[in-house]
Amino acid sequence: MRRAWRAGAAVAMAIGLLGLIVLAGCAGSENAAPPGSSDQAQYVKRVLEDREYLFDGYAATVSSVRVPVDETYRLTVRVCGERSGCVGGPSASVSPTPGGPTTTPNTSPSPPSSTSPGTSQSPEPSESSLPPAPGEAVVRVGGMVRARLTTDMPGTMTPLGTDIQPVLTPEDRATWEWDLTPSQAGRWQLQVHVSVLKAETDQPLIADQVITIPMRVDQTNAKRAEQAWFGIKEVVGVLSAAGVSLVAVIGFVARSMVKRRRARAAALAAQQPPTNIP
Repeated sequence: MRRAWRAGAAVAMAIGLLGLIVLAGCAGSENAAPPGSSDQAQYVKRVLEDREYLFDGYAATVSSVRVPVDETYRLTVRVCGERSGCVGGPSASVSPTPGGPTTTPNTSPSPPSSTSPGTSQSPEPSESSLPPAPGEAVVRVGGMVRARLTTDMPGTMTPLGTDIQPVLTPEDRATWEWDLTPSQAGRWQLQVHVSVLKAETDQPLIADQVITIPMRVDQTNAKRAEQAWFGIKEVVGVLSAAGVSLVAVIGFVARSMVKRRRARAAALAAQQPPTNIP
């Protein structure tokens, strides 16, 4: 009897545990999140909603830069709405100093005005509008805009203001400036990265919009003389480390030049025919 009772109790407990497991599974399925309610899906939805407020604007700068080595050039970039009238390149007040580097300014006409976009639809670019001039680009604006400058140019690059500024309406404009001082002659590239941020955060709403500016750095006579003098000092340092003085080197070079001149004069004299004396 006792064994039968124990067996029956064990079966009842097993059935009870199985029932609890089934109930827990049902409750979990009822509380499961519906499709599309994950954190990632909600984030994507919010970003896409914020993108609806963006509209086309313009970025204006120079089409190319040419500057002597070791001289400072001020690069100016403007980002603005289409009704602000900022296209056409930087004004003379922000050009390089007189006698300094040269740039190729923009002379394109201002684009036609358009209405401000609504909150549920972004305007499409007009097919009849002219393409941007060199040094200009159509960029998306409509929020806090960040502009960064990158380059492969050897030297220094100093920003002159904040990297984040508002361009909220078609009438807004913002200006960024950098001082560039190249230390090596050659051909390089400047790249301006323009991005629109989400609300008051540093999260971009869209990928960086990149404007590439070719840069040419010219060699100067002063730089050539500096490099030549540096080479002479290096040679003198090597000779001094080897125990050879500069005076001894100069004396050796002078004696070699005298010997060469005497040998050349003797060769010329041997080639001349003898003079007959009556």
